[in-house]
Amino acid sequence: MKSPVRAFIAINLPKQVATELEPALEALNSGDVTGLRPVAAGAMHITLRFLGDVPAEGLEPISEAMSRAAHAVPEFRLRLGSYGAFPPEGPPRVLWVGLNGDIAAVRRLHASLQEELSSLGHWPETRPFTPHITLARLARNAGHADRRRALQALKASGPGHADFEVGSLSLMASHLKTQGANSGPRYEKLAVATLA
Repeated sequence: MKSPVRAFIAINLPKQVATELEPALEALNSGDVTGLRPVAAGAMHITLRFLGDVPAEGLEPISEAMSRAAHAVPEFRLRLGSYGAFPPEGPPRVLWVGLNGDIAAVRRLHASLQEELSSLGHWPETRPFTPHITLARLARNAGHADRRRALQALKASGPGHADFEVGSLSLMASHLKTQGANSGPRYEKLAVATLA
């Protein structure tokens, strides 16, 4: 019997976006912040829905639901916005860059996806959807001063100006590697759905 797959649905980003965000990642890495875990430039994406551990036989129905959701929304354009953090108040745990452009379209895509996945028993998330690209996470051992310093370094780096077209979404597997220099998740593309 195959092991469950830790899965999520995302919009993968073109290389130009990663290039625009390199100064932000460099600013974070040069800040000497305890517990900072930056996302690798090639692994950045816009998460539309985290699914958790999915049985192998559940991946095909999810892929089909993703295709139906994608076909309900035409292609649209997004661009990088300003930097922020979760939670919005208090010590940050996740550092991200927001998005501008056709935000209504990405929200329609998210809503369509939620509806299709609900029919498979993946109930809608209760927290509001905030379209963003995660740049770094801060471990539990990061102090308040480190968290503030990381956010300040990010904001001082200035956002990029990449403008890009969204024409597809992907079902992704996340493989966690907990040891060695390259610890952290490695992502594998399982299926792609093209927008209308």
